[in-house]
Amino acid sequence: MIKALNKYLGASKENISTLHAKKQGLEIYKIEHEWTIVLLKAQISSEAHNEYFESAIDYLLEIDRKKLPSKHFGLAIDVNAILDGESKSFRKPLKKYSNSVIFEDLGIHILFFAKGEIIIHAESNEVNDLLINLDRRLKEAQ
Repeated sequence: MIKALNKYLGASKENISTLHAKKQGLEIYKIEHEWTIVLLKAQISSEAHNEYFESAIDYLLEIDRKKLPSKHFGLAIDVNAILDGESKSFRKPLKKYSNSVIFEDLGIHILFFAKGEIIIHAESNEVNDLLINLDRRLKEAQ
């Protein structure tokens, strides 16, 4: 996944650092002083997906943006399970936030990845539309 982020964001390996490896089970990366990305990989159960997603949102809410300046903050989310129709996926927490102002208010982007590639990037002001139309947007991206 890091390779896909590198390629998509045009970053070099030397300019990616791990911030809090495995903090609350999250992988958090700083990329070229431009991005702070929370990486959400597939989990073993629906409950784990929900908890993992909520931990990521909590982290982005609590982050001290003065101590960790970035131009962009984002969630990079594994959507392979959603595309494969599995019940154990991030579908439920994504749908939960489909009418939330949190992404736009905090400037949080969403990047969906599948099969090692970024397939959708929604800027903070586009996230609600993406989440409301999740199935259609994922189908179009395939």
